[in-house]
Amino acid sequence: MEFLNQYEASIRYRPLDDEVDYGQSKLFDSGIDSIFLPSHKSADPLIWAARCTACFGDKPVYILIPGRRFDVLGTRHGRGKGWYDRFLSQVPVGWLRIGIADASQLSALPLNYQSWDEPVDWVVVYDAPAWRVYQTSRRIEKDLHHCSNLLFVGLQDFTHSCRCVELDIPVSNGR
Repeated sequence: MEFLNQYEASIRYRPLDDEVDYGQSKLFDSGIDSIFLPSHKSADPLIWAARCTACFGDKPVYILIPGRRFDVLGTRHGRGKGWYDRFLSQVPVGWLRIGIADASQLSALPLNYQSWDEPVDWVVVYDAPAWRVYQTSRRIEKDLHHCSNLLFVGLQDFTHSCRCVELDIPVSNGR
């Protein structure tokens, strides 16, 4: 994906049996430095965030994030333990967050969103035979809520006017 050409490093996961296997595609095959997060969630996400931050520092980084459900705003529901929320809360805010999902896991309706939830910037959806890329707005909205000196007049209008960008990326040779 061309928009990833500006990134020098990635943080990835090894898909579990019920997660989308993004490795079969060429979408994220860029030959850049990568760290694979542990698949066992007994690992401390804060320690892993510190390791990744120390390793990549100020480099532009994208993070691939699994989930059980995503909405088009960027809300992510995982396995209910908050591992990725804690991890994402500790990595640099400039790192791009990319949710990986199957078409059945993407909701056009907003999912339940809690204050501790860490949203994604993009959702990449496998919808055979293509991948679709959706740009989201939840992180923009969350950042606005964290600004204490910002007037929130018109915030409702702003968030409803954000639209997802959908790009069809045909994939040859299967996924």
